[in-house]
Amino acid sequence: MNCPHCGRDLRDGDRFCPSCGKPVTTPDPKPEQNPDPAPENPGTPADPGIPADPGINGGRNDYAFPDGAAPIPDPRNRPSRVAAALKAIAAVVLYLFLFVGIQSCVIGNYAASRMDTGALTIAAQDAANDPEAFQSAFAEIMRQALDAVMEKQALLTLISSLLTILVICLLFRLRRRRPLEEFALYPVNPRRLIQFALLGTALNVFLSVGLSLIPLPEELFEMQEMQYAGILEGNLFVSLLSVGIVGPITEEIVFRGIPMTRLGPAIGGWGAVFVSSVLFGLAHGTPLAIGYAFLIGMVFAAVYLRYGTILPGIVCHCFFNLTSFWLGGSEVTAWQIALLAASVLILGWTWFSAVIRYPRFDDVLYDRAGRIRSEDPRKQAIIEECRRIRTEGGAEMAEIRELAEKWDQINRNQQGQDK
Repeated sequence: MNCPHCGRDLRDGDRFCPSCGKPVTTPDPKPEQNPDPAPENPGTPADPGIPADPGINGGRNDYAFPDGAAPIPDPRNRPSRVAAALKAIAAVVLYLFLFVGIQSCVIGNYAASRMDTGALTIAAQDAANDPEAFQSAFAEIMRQALDAVMEKQALLTLISSLLTILVICLLFRLRRRRPLEEFALYPVNPRRLIQFALLGTALNVFLSVGLSLIPLPEELFEMQEMQYAGILEGNLFVSLLSVGIVGPITEEIVFRGIPMTRLGPAIGGWGAVFVSSVLFGLAHGTPLAIGYAFLIGMVFAAVYLRYGTILPGIVCHCFFNLTSFWLGGSEVTAWQIALLAASVLILGWTWFSAVIRYPRFDDVLYDRAGRIRSEDPRKQAIIEECRRIRTEGGAEMAEIRELAEKWDQINRNQQGQDK
């Protein structure tokens, strides 16, 4: 069930939406009609405008809405899809500006602190007499500042990523929202995380080696190497922490969690997948990086669409980035060709087992947030039974095995019908 106000997913039994906080109103069940005519009683209110006696029918006035029918809301008061889409896009863009603004502030302040202000002042004093000397001195000072930024690129990226997460969480808490729910960070089956770690590694091998086999201009690869030279070099621990852990978490929150939770109800799931992937690609700057970032953005967003949480995408993204530390350059070797063939097999197996065949029964057991839904009523009944067992506690293994056998039997019946 979805919230009638913001469109977010709701758990069974929720009376208030955890996202917007508004009450979840459901129509009252149709009241039972009394087959016997009401006795003539001059004291009974016959005018619909007179409220019913609180002691009759629980205080509900059966005369106000005949047959229990509720008034139809005016469609003119409903927000249009275009307005909802524009509002969602505006929210996503604002968070992206926040992300870019924090990065710019961190890098800009560090670059300003590394400038030789004394030399700049002397050059400015002689600018009127020798403009060319001033321009040359200014260019040299800027080059030294940029070199200092490149040397500390991994550390600056780590600081800006941590600040982004902190600021976003504080903004949500000030609005009385739960950050983990706002960017959809929910736990999943640990076995799935192992599969997505393999998926991220294989995806990097496939794209990196595959792009090397395509006869692209050498300038594109040079731009790519220059862009990431500073962040992959220097202190190895800082680079691993920045590129391999904190950076992917921040990007999944900003480019997947926030956009998908807001764009999905407004423009549909696959529309949100496309828009978030375009934004993710454009944020990577160089032409080659934009292309492959768009592709991996589509993969991560599609995984979110299946799971309803950014945790698998975070694991996949982390291992995708960590693979760049040992994969090597763009020169293709026989070893990389073998890795490419292996990556194709791993991609096919992990996508089929972790995405296409999701959910399995063990996924239902780990669904602590109640995110899994099934269109099959038999499977949905098993899901509800598992939730009841988790709530009440004290489940016996025989009961779990029986539910697992029912789930597997439903899958076997479905496979037999498909054949």
